[in-house]
Amino acid sequence: MGRAFEYRKATKLKRWGHMAKTFTRLGKQIAIAVKAGGPEPENNPTLRSVIATCKRENMPKDNIERAIKNAMGKDQSDYKGMTYEGYGPHGVAIFVDTLTDNTTRTVADVRSVFNKFGGNLGTTGSLAFLFDHKCVFTFKKKEGIDMEELILDLIDYNVEDEFDEDPEEGTITIYGDPKSYAAIQKHLEECGFEDVGGDFTYIPNDLKDVTPEQRETIDDRTPGRVRRCADCVHQHETGGGRISQYPIPFMKILYKTQGTCSTHIDLSVEDGCIKDVCFWGGCNGNLKGICSLIRGMRVEDVLAPLTRLEGIKCGHRTTSCPDQLCKALRQITKDTQ
Repeated sequence: MGRAFEYRKATKLKRWGHMAKTFTRLGKQIAIAVKAGGPEPENNPTLRSVIATCKRENMPKDNIERAIKNAMGKDQSDYKGMTYEGYGPHGVAIFVDTLTDNTTRTVADVRSVFNKFGGNLGTTGSLAFLFDHKCVFTFKKKEGIDMEELILDLIDYNVEDEFDEDPEEGTITIYGDPKSYAAIQKHLEECGFEDVGGDFTYIPNDLKDVTPEQRETIDDRTPGRVRRCADCVHQHETGGGRISQYPIPFMKILYKTQGTCSTHIDLSVEDGCIKDVCFWGGCNGNLKGICSLIRGMRVEDVLAPLTRLEGIKCGHRTTSCPDQLCKALRQITKDTQ
C-alpha cells in the first residue's frame, strides 16, 4: 500500500499505545482517589483533579465512569504510590514514581532496570536534597484575568510567583507546596477556572551537564526503544517449523510477557544471533542461567525443536519464561518480514 500508508499506520499505533498506557495510569489514580475520598467528585477534590486530567488526555467519559465503578468493588486491588531514587548512566539522578499493589515485585523490577542500564538504586531520601517536591496545576486562562492578582491571592497557599503560560493551548501552569494541594484546587475552582487538573512533580535544583556522546548513550539506553536497521531480514518457513533466515543486522525490543512471574524480556539480536537478553523479575538464578546459555546463539537454533524451550509450562500455568522468550524471538522474526 505504499510508504505513506505504513507511516500513517505507525503513527496511529504509536498514538494508541500512548493512550493505552496513559488511560491505565489514570485508571489507577482514579482507584486510589475513590478509595481515599469516596466516589463523588463533588466531595472528593483529589478525584475532581484526576477527572480533569483525564479530560485533558481525551479519556472517554465511559472509561472514567467505569474506573470509578470498578474502584468501589471489593475485589479491586489496593494500589499505593511508591517513590524510588537512584542514579542512571553518567551519574544522572532519577526519581521513579510508581503505583503498585505489590511493593516486593515492584522494587525488584525497578532495581533490575537500574542495573540493566548502568545505574544503581539508592536508599529512600538519598536524592531528596537535589529536587523540590511541588504540586502542579494547569487550567484554562479566563478572559481579562490579572495573573499578578491571582498569584497574590494564592501566596497564602504557598504558590510560587512564577508561572508558565501556553498561548497556543490557552492554559496556565502554577506550582505550589504539595501540602496545600487541596486548598489551591478549591480556590481555583471557586474562582471559576475550568479543567483544573493537578499533579505532583519533582523539580531539580541543579542540572547536570552531559556531552553529546553521553546524551546519545542515555537516549540509547532508554527502556522500550525499538531500533531496527532499514534492511530487514527475509525469512521463510521450512519443514518441521524450523526458521531459516538471513542475518538480522540489528534489532532491539522490550517484550511484555504474559502469564509469568517475569514482566518483560529485554532482547537484542545482531547478525541473526542473540546479542543480549535480560528478564525483568522472575526466578533470578534460573533466568540468569538461561540467558547465559543462549547468549551468542543463532535465533533459529534457539527456536529449533531440539532446544525444547518453546511450549514449556511452569507449574499450573500454560506458559513459562523460556516459552515467552521464544514468543519474543518469533515476534522479532515476524516484525522483520
